[in-house]
This record gives sequence, C-alpha cells and structure tokens, in this order.
Amino acid sequence: MPHTASETFQLQALLPAPYYCVGCASRVCDAVRSVAGVTEAVCAADEGALDVTYDPLALSAEELAERVRELALSITGAVGHAVYRLSGLD
Repeated sequence: MPHTASETFQLQALLPAPYYCVGCASRVCDAVRSVAGVTEAVCAADEGALDVTYDPLALSAEELAERVRELALSITGAVGHAVYRLSGLD
C-alpha cells in the first residue's frame, strides 16, 4: 500500500473576500486534483475546506501548499469579481 499524507486548506484564507465564492473554490479544488503527486482532493466549498491526500515521496507538504496558493491566485486573477451594494429592497 502506498504511503500517503494529507493536508487541509481553508479556502477562505486562500481566496480572501471579496474573491471567495463557491465557483472559485470549486475551480481551485478541480485544479488541485491535477497537481502531480496529489492522489485525492475533496472539496467542501460551502464550508470552505479543501482536503488533499498526496504522495509525500513525490510532493512535500511545503511544495503542495505553495502550489495550492499559486493555483488560488491564478484562478481568482482570471475571474472578474464584483461587489454590489443593494438598497431599497425593504
């Protein structure tokens, strides 16, 4: 049985407001699945958690964390986010 390790990332910290949205969180989770050495990535976008299982012989915890941060920045930078103030609805 191959040796694996796991890390949990808080998506709200990776995608700070106003850039946190379920869509971006899901895109980050999908992108992490394609990182070499990652064997599983489970995303709970509504709760803001990303659980990653990986092969520590192929990828260190530090390398994984750096790659996840890079992906989060890349994904949020590629999507336009806007904050709208709504008034007069009451």
